[in-house]
Amino acid sequence: MKVWIHIGKQLLNSWRSQLAIGIELVLVFGVTWYMVNYFFVEIYNDHLPAGYEVDQVYQVRMTTLPAEDPAFQPAEEDTLHMQTNLQRVMDRIRAYPGVQSVGVSYGCSSWPFGGCFNRNGVVNLSDSTRTSEVWQYRIHERSQFLEVFRYRSAVDGQLVRTEAFDWNDPHAVLITRQVEKDLMGEEVPAGASIGLKIQFSWSDTDHYLEIKGVLQDVKRFPDQLPQGYIFLPNGNNPQSLGNYYHWANISDNCPVTISRCNQMTAASVKVNHYLAKNYWYYITMPFDVKRSDITISQGAVAVRYYDADSRAQNGAGNNWKDVADDAILREGQGYIFCASDNSWCQ
Repeated sequence: MKVWIHIGKQLLNSWRSQLAIGIELVLVFGVTWYMVNYFFVEIYNDHLPAGYEVDQVYQVRMTTLPAEDPAFQPAEEDTLHMQTNLQRVMDRIRAYPGVQSVGVSYGCSSWPFGGCFNRNGVVNLSDSTRTSEVWQYRIHERSQFLEVFRYRSAVDGQLVRTEAFDWNDPHAVLITRQVEKDLMGEEVPAGASIGLKIQFSWSDTDHYLEIKGVLQDVKRFPDQLPQGYIFLPNGNNPQSLGNYYHWANISDNCPVTISRCNQMTAASVKVNHYLAKNYWYYITMPFDVKRSDITISQGAVAVRYYDADSRAQNGAGNNWKDVADDAILREGQGYIFCASDNSWCQ
């Protein structure tokens, strides 16, 4: 009997030892599989075409001076002067020895490796069941943005030129191959969507976009798969909108440009801006607004303008003045808003 008990103890101890070894092997296998899979995917994605080239590309970031800066010039704050200054900067960079092309884009999501999130949905107006999720690039269509990053056509693989597309059409956009497949089907040849009318998912039906060209898919980051993009002109083309609603929440701290062209029309426009309690917000309206038409969901709102004449006479300090109730906030001029409570200002 003692012999059988001894044999049983040996088997039990052996089973426990083998179980521990088995668990260890499973854990090692799982970790190894995860690491091999992770690095394989990273290496595989990294070797896929990016859809652009960044060799010998340099970035110049531009912004405007705040009104409190000693070098601030109120006379150059309007849209016309800003465009003239932008063109002057572009010409100076282009004239620098060795510079081949100069491109302009808007927002931190509108260039390769841009970290900002700017994604939207588009729908095929000929077949509303076909949609696509797209990343957005907003580019100056009169610059050489496509040449700077050497984007290529999805049709023949050749380098494309920005000026080759019909930007005189205010509805013109470019898309990448993945978007074309989403909107028309996997089997369609590259370029089949040229001339197709699409629109953003949130847009009214009377405002559409027309595809003028198809580029190769673009990576957002080097270790990601190429994705679908849409290239929107953000230059001087006229824009015709339906009922336009603009919402700016507390986290939306990036500027949004629809068009720099004065020939922008809309059936109606409503701008809603979230104002956190006791914070001052610098806001520039895209059209004239009566002070009496500005409403707030709760509490009260103060609206002030910068008095340049007061600054010239008295120097810095105490130059922000309240906008009168019967006054008009002029388009292209900056004003500061402050709410007495967390609220939506319309």
